[in-house]
Amino acid sequence: MTCEIDSDSTISIAEDVIFREIHGEAVLLNLQTGKYFGLDEVGTAIWGLLAGHRTVEAVLDGLAERYEAPRERLEIDLGRFLELLRDRELISVIGR
Repeated sequence: MTCEIDSDSTISIAEDVIFREIHGEAVLLNLQTGKYFGLDEVGTAIWGLLAGHRTVEAVLDGLAERYEAPRERLEIDLGRFLELLRDRELISVIGR
């Protein structure tokens, strides 16, 4: 069973994931599954904000400082992105 992602959730990067940034974009590799995952500029910025164990709220605050977009839009997009990373076993989500 997976934990629902909300603003109080803590995100942890999976131990078996390596990250390489190239010209503002990034590639993630899950060493356990052998699967690659590419990130665009915004995805790379989010990955940087996830460094360490960060709450979703803290990442959202970082995005709001960086990008001029309605906070509600950022929250929806971040939630979808985190679900994608979780589904690909690149992050772990710890509930409140």
